[in-house]
Amino acid sequence: MAKANAVSGNFAPPDGELLDLGWFTISKASDLDLPRITKHVLDDVAALLLDDPKLSGIREFLPFYYSAGSAYRRDLISCKVAPPPP
Repeated sequence: MAKANAVSGNFAPPDGELLDLGWFTISKASDLDLPRITKHVLDDVAALLLDDPKLSGIREFLPFYYSAGSAYRRDLISCKVAPPPP
């Protein structure tokens, strides 16, 4: 998520994946047939918006989503403290 004024740049033409876009509220999107990972992300976005509707504060931990084998993972990572170098 980002505030609209934080987004800029040149955009490439659509590659086919983003040709049929629709805008939905989070509650309506939750009723759609979406991939499980997308539903997890929407749940986290809804929780963030309930906690801070203007997203004015920076949270120490935010979710990081990735795939591990055939499963999707969600870990909380720190936004304030970088991990020590290996």
